[in-house]
Amino acid sequence: MQRERIALAYCAKHDVRFNFIGAGYHDHDVFLANAEALAAHTPIRDRRWILQHNYLCTEDHARRYAALGFVVTTSMSFSCAKGDLFEKRIGRHVWKDLIPLKRLLEAGLTVSAGSDWGPKNVFEHIALAETHEFWGSGRRNDGPAQKVSRKEAVRMWTCDAASALGWEGIGSLAPGNHADLLVVDRDVLSCRVEDLPATSVLRTVLAGDVVHDSGILAER
Repeated sequence: MQRERIALAYCAKHDVRFNFIGAGYHDHDVFLANAEALAAHTPIRDRRWILQHNYLCTEDHARRYAALGFVVTTSMSFSCAKGDLFEKRIGRHVWKDLIPLKRLLEAGLTVSAGSDWGPKNVFEHIALAETHEFWGSGRRNDGPAQKVSRKEAVRMWTCDAASALGWEGIGSLAPGNHADLLVVDRDVLSCRVEDLPATSVLRTVLAGDVVHDSGILAER
């Protein structure tokens, strides 16, 4: 705890963006107490510090992180690959707090998502944000605290990810933004969730330059 308080104070003093890797309930309890003690005399809300991974998160934890101005980075890998393991080692009662994407959004947190060590295919991750399926058993943990809409899921891997990074001009298609875009073979906002992982990238444009082209668009 003392090292954590030292690190928090250092980042606040020197304007270093703090990145906290939180996993279990006790992690959050201890860290939030330290962060809130710092915030009582040093403004930190506008610093947009990062809560990373965030395996298990209660409503109270989410509310307190939002009040401190944190943003969240997480991955569906921690749910799909570890859901059955959590049940085996801790108990099924933790499912209600496992990667609770909807809860985080409802608390007012910016939630960005990545692939981490799980599926390389981002479209499979977007599907998992809806289904919260566990690879081992095939069971789904798509409760009210977890399941998000397709649009919310896509935002987590695009404009909300850019927001969490503090990068302007990427993550969305808008006048003045960088011309970074993908052309894919289906409407990822409306296709069936089971069809999302098979999405193919037909063309990739980076800063206005084509850096990948399947050739299919030219044939059409």
